[in-house]
Amino acid sequence: MTNHKQNNSDKVVWLTGSASGVGLHLTNLFQSMGYRVIATDINGEAINKAAKEDHWKTENMLIRKLNVCQKESWQSVFSEAIERFGKIDILLNIAGYVKPGFLLETPIEELEKHIDVNLKGVIYGCHIIGQQMLKQSSGHIINIASLAGIAPVPGMGYYSTSKLGIRGYSLILAQELIDKGISVTVVCPDLIKTPMYDLQLDFEKESALVFSGPKPLTVDDISDAIFNKVLPKKPFECTLPRHRGWLSKFSNAFPALAYHITGPFKRIGEAKIRKARQSL
Repeated sequence: MTNHKQNNSDKVVWLTGSASGVGLHLTNLFQSMGYRVIATDINGEAINKAAKEDHWKTENMLIRKLNVCQKESWQSVFSEAIERFGKIDILLNIAGYVKPGFLLETPIEELEKHIDVNLKGVIYGCHIIGQQMLKQSSGHIINIASLAGIAPVPGMGYYSTSKLGIRGYSLILAQELIDKGISVTVVCPDLIKTPMYDLQLDFEKESALVFSGPKPLTVDDISDAIFNKVLPKKPFECTLPRHRGWLSKFSNAFPALAYHITGPFKRIGEAKIRKARQSL
């Protein structure tokens, strides 16, 4: 990964989902590189445990519990962050929720959870921090979506719907803000080896397409993309890996054709899930 330690002490980055997975990994990296970090997560106990175990330099950090589903929670942490740091240069919306299931077999309450966490949570953050960035005439918003936010994935209906929403919102926001000095990037990764990966192993039929890729991404794959492509180049969109991104865009452009060719991919995914279970 590129060394980004050059004079980052004046840069302020806000991350959600800092207690585990991609969020924890990126929080560790940003604070080790000298950034001033606002680390947030719905699990206050877990995030404080991470700060202690990973030896975060808390003098340059604000570590807070944040419920992304509540705009009042965003506003409270935002007010404290601005009082402490005076600005926010980067917002990384990472927190997410997934529960596989076929649409009409899944309780409707799962729709509310996916939309509240994955979509509304991102929009609340973008709206509050985006207004601060407008005052600054600078900033970079990075929203983590999914390849399931490019091509709808049967068996992951509510998750896919919420991620499609994130991608659409992000691409619109990017066009609205680019001429005002603010960049917006939506990152659409394939399956990542995190606690969410383990959860999906219990849903062989529903998660089959998600597991059909060559191999799951790692948190290092995500951080490499963030530091080597997203932050320096500020693209509207970044797909990982690129070839799966193009496959997702093809499937989205031709949904009827995609339906007829998904059979082999489902069988590959189911076999990989069974193999992954055996290795646990």
